[in-house]
Amino acid sequence: MNAQNDSLHHLPQRTGWQRLANAPAGLWFWPIMLLATVARLYQLTASAIWCDEGSSLVISQYAPAQIWLHAGHDVHPPLYYLILHGGWRCSAMACSRSG
Repeated sequence: MNAQNDSLHHLPQRTGWQRLANAPAGLWFWPIMLLATVARLYQLTASAIWCDEGSSLVISQYAPAQIWLHAGHDVHPPLYYLILHGGWRCSAMACSRSG
């Protein structure tokens, strides 16, 4: 038994990085999942309006007659902007009643 213990002392010691590299795959699962969750939830509620969404919002705030005029220069049909316009008006009325 002493011969086995003596042979173990002659093995090279692994550094911290070597131990991490040889760690079982299951050990990495939860830290990676935690990092992915934090990355996904970071600024989740931040307002992000892209260019096409911004132009849709601008056109939908015009009067219906002006929507027909401006929609002729866009790829979306005028009904799309009219629906957005109606949605904005309904949400504005609902907000003014609740406030």
